[in-house]
Amino acid sequence: MKKKTTIYNSIFSIIDGWLDYQRIQYRLPSISVGIIHKQTPLFLKSYGYAELETKRKARPTTAYRIASISKLFSAVAIMQLYERRRLSLDDRVSQYLPWFQSNKDTRLKKITIRQLLNHSSGLQRDGHTGHWESEEFPSLQQIQSQIQQGVTVFSPNERWRYSNVGYTIIGQLIEVISGLSYKEYISQNIQVPLQLFKTDVDITRASIPHLARGYSRYIDDIVRTPFPHLKTNVMQAATGYYSTVGDLCRFLAAQCISNNQLLDPELKKEMQRVQWYDEEEDVQWGLGFERWRNGTMTLIGHNGGFHGYSAQVGFDPKHELGVVVLINAIDGHAYSITNGLFHFLSYAREHSKTSGSMPSVTLSKYEGRFYSIWDDFDIRVFGKDLVMVYVGANRPMQSFFYLRPIGTHRFKKVIPGAKVRAADEEVQFEFNRLGKVAQLRIGPSVFYPFAKVQKKQKKTSR
Repeated sequence: MKKKTTIYNSIFSIIDGWLDYQRIQYRLPSISVGIIHKQTPLFLKSYGYAELETKRKARPTTAYRIASISKLFSAVAIMQLYERRRLSLDDRVSQYLPWFQSNKDTRLKKITIRQLLNHSSGLQRDGHTGHWESEEFPSLQQIQSQIQQGVTVFSPNERWRYSNVGYTIIGQLIEVISGLSYKEYISQNIQVPLQLFKTDVDITRASIPHLARGYSRYIDDIVRTPFPHLKTNVMQAATGYYSTVGDLCRFLAAQCISNNQLLDPELKKEMQRVQWYDEEEDVQWGLGFERWRNGTMTLIGHNGGFHGYSAQVGFDPKHELGVVVLINAIDGHAYSITNGLFHFLSYAREHSKTSGSMPSVTLSKYEGRFYSIWDDFDIRVFGKDLVMVYVGANRPMQSFFYLRPIGTHRFKKVIPGAKVRAADEEVQFEFNRLGKVAQLRIGPSVFYPFAKVQKKQKKTSR
């Protein structure tokens, strides 16, 4: 897949600065991001360190644990088996797994495959094992034992309740119905067809060197500490996978209705439409996919949280636009960063034909990040314009300024949408002997390049 020029390219320099600042602002070890449009990757970039101790840099080829995004692979696998007439979505699970029933919990026998997929089965979230704290995930025998003891909290179709146990059962269904191990099925039917060579259903000793190290939360000034690399055992179908931004972009591309890979387009529509709406929980769920609103967009996707990792994939079916965010910190804010990226992309699409023109001047020499005691901002080229963006904001394009030239290295801040009316500040750039911006003035205030301030702060802290 080759990169191409689209209406979104104009916003990427602003996105680049914003992502770099998110890593700094939240003190994250690394962020890796992928953006696709109509099945083509437009943006693949990483920021920071895959491993803090060795200063190993994160790259788009760096793998991260993607946790519950694993469920999307499992859901696609079930839909493939449905397409091949190996099952019906409304079949009861106990039809294929005789051990999935209990005298102590009669509701189990009524649960269907569809209810597992859309989290309306009534199953507990994680069963009786404390694997998120003990860091030891259960075996199949332990899951079967829990089933015998009873693991429902509601009757099927009574309420929505997210369940890792449910997707663990999905993994067992895939094995029994296909006659293959879960790993073999996913490899043959998803990984190989999409060439996902840096994705797998669980970690191995060989995969660890390619993984970003996962880190604890940032609390006050406590240094982030690394988590051990954990195997998820029988829960791999629910939360075991690792992947890269490039591989996940290919996986998202296969969810496009116009793409004939993996599934028939009509089955993709079935997965992506609302199958369960819970007004009390304010959630909409398809088959595997969550649905949510972000401004004027309806997005589908899934998030993932693991020991030391935060991940999110989002997809706008209408515009065939996808975003992948992978972070090696347990408090990584991947969901909010994903929504922020869609904010930028939406703005670029809506303003691609209305961006104002400027006189023929070289704008790139003015680009950079600048520091004040109140806030930091980026100055970037957007189309034919120079813009001033507050990179600490979640939705920067709601409060940015155009910079219109009024003289040599002098600009006027203009409010977006105002053809004549301008903000009251004048912006003046001052250059050093090397032709680099030494400082800029906005009215009476002086601002310095961010990198210069960082160096000064490091010297002071020694």
